[in-house]
Amino acid sequence: PPVPLQVAEPSQAQVQALLETWLAAKAAVLAGGESPVPLDSMARQGEIAYLQRQRRESAARQQTIKLNTTVTNLTIEERSPRRIAALVSLRYSSQPINAAGEPAGPAAQADLRNRYVFGRDGDTWRVVSFSPLR
Repeated sequence: PPVPLQVAEPSQAQVQALLETWLAAKAAVLAGGESPVPLDSMARQGEIAYLQRQRRESAARQQTIKLNTTVTNLTIEERSPRRIAALVSLRYSSQPINAAGEPAGPAAQADLRNRYVFGRDGDTWRVVSFSPLR
């Protein structure tokens, strides 16, 4: 399994698998479900807290979010024993869904380019942060 990622020098494919597992977990949580994998095995607390805040905000509106994210390219930009930065191209779509299961506003679709940073805590690699690239 891609998670937890506990090799000293993960391959590009292993880093991508970790990211894809995290993105699938985010989609499950935002849809009102549970992550199939413990969030803390994939991401640091800052990213988990951000995800939980997004979920609380949509729940307060009595909505869930249908999220679909596909990694179309991942390139390792920088690598050290405790940090990996990757340039990632994503196909992204999100749709707010109301309590009746119907669309609750416009869907968003975009092709995104983000920099994801992964950090090694002990033996485990986790998503630390992401930022959009211009």
